Amino acid sequence: MAKLKIPNWNGKASYSRVKKRMRVTYRLPGETEFVKYYCKHFFADEIEKHKAIREGYIKHITKGLLAGGVFEVKTTEQVDQQAIRVASDDITVSELVREYLDACEKGISGEEDWAPKAASTLETQTRRVVEQFRIHVGGSRKIASLLKIDVADFVCGVILKEKCDRSCCNGRRAENGGKKETKQRRANPIRNMLTFAVFKTWLSKNPCERIKFRREKGEKPPKKKKPYSKKDQASLFEVAKSFPAPFMEDVCYFAHYLAMRRGDMVIGDWEHWDWDNLIVNVRRQKTQHSSEVEITPIPMSPQLYRRFKHKKGAKGAIITYTRIKGTGATKILWPTHENLKRLANENGNTGAARLLSTQHDVEITEAAVRKRLKRKIKLTQEAENRKHLLTALSKHMRSISEEAGVYAPEDRALHRWRHTFAVETLQAGIAPAHVARMMGDSWRTVEENYAQYYPTSTDGGNTNIFGLKLDDLDQDGSDEAVAV
Repeated sequence: MAKLKIPNWNGKASYSRVKKRMRVTYRLPGETEFVKYYCKHFFADEIEKHKAIREGYIKHITKGLLAGGVFEVKTTEQVDQQAIRVASDDITVSELVREYLDACEKGISGEEDWAPKAASTLETQTRRVVEQFRIHVGGSRKIASLLKIDVADFVCGVILKEKCDRSCCNGRRAENGGKKETKQRRANPIRNMLTFAVFKTWLSKNPCERIKFRREKGEKPPKKKKPYSKKDQASLFEVAKSFPAPFMEDVCYFAHYLAMRRGDMVIGDWEHWDWDNLIVNVRRQKTQHSSEVEITPIPMSPQLYRRFKHKKGAKGAIITYTRIKGTGATKILWPTHENLKRLANENGNTGAARLLSTQHDVEITEAAVRKRLKRKIKLTQEAENRKHLLTALSKHMRSISEEAGVYAPEDRALHRWRHTFAVETLQAGIAPAHVARMMGDSWRTVEENYAQYYPTSTDGGNTNIFGLKLDDLDQDGSDEAVAV
């Protein structure tokens, strides 16, 4: 709920979102009760996205409050006519490109939604792309007639056919460790320019929002999920057995035979292992920052039972974080947030860092003090260990895969165990719907990612899934020997 401050007005007012509408809660000067007013002709999504619409909304409610709570009511036809009038302005694409580039050159603070984040981006990418867009759609075309298909055709037909020999393209950008180039990222200059048009009220809606691109002929399809082979699995288990972090061998078992993600391992505990029925009730976290947990039962494999049978009746977390000696930052006993803030106010961040370094005999930087001051909520020791464990699992698994010689930069080493579980269970003849239920995924996800691993024979190719054997057929291909 945002408070509304009106100069020379002694009342109180605030506005908030209620589903798709905006609601104003106000108390006029001299009164004791609050009144609620719903703005029916202002949509919450448009107010949150567009600065111009938000300013118009604030002016509308400010005018009504100053008039004693009498708000101007607009009918649906008036709102539609206003949107049509704004959208039908005689602005051409050439004029929009010129106005947009001039606005970017005058000064880029980075706070505008439509401006490039850096001045170098304007010269290397934005200017070139918007000029090409003007040539592609025609400079004399009205911006009110632009559609999503125009932007999609431009990105797919012009931009992606260029050679990646510039620093902003996928070739050098990937080598320098930048983000992977995508069609959505290549459409950003056009999207920002049309956002600028909405900001100037030349357009009522950005036609580039939520645009979907088709896959062009010759483009690579999505990568196939790559499981670990039997040889790779043996190498990984051998390296994990002698790894300095003692819990990594257990991690390989959990990921391989229970299809656990790293978040599932962090919240897992031994109480959910049903040793009487030989079932593991895996607690799967729906998202990394969500508290919602889904329980998926998975039968124990013989390897899993032999590995953890000594844990019958055990309680607590299945993995306990232990830091490898000689690695990680040195921990110090930080003062409370209030004491650290007082120390920084008296001596500055640099002075506070110098005093703490002398006190603990450890080098503490000014950046560490500044970062600690921003952190207002102190985590418990258990939450701190879980946070470190999430990072450690990925790093350690990558080190193990590199040492075993099976690391691939395009794959996540720990997540590949999950693909291995899916492939092995499908090839064992387990129904895809049951595999999806065990993994906590939808059936459609399993169908899209692992359909190529469905079994087509029962004995390595000699017998198909219906029991027809090639040996039963005559050599000339007749079916006289086949029993009906």
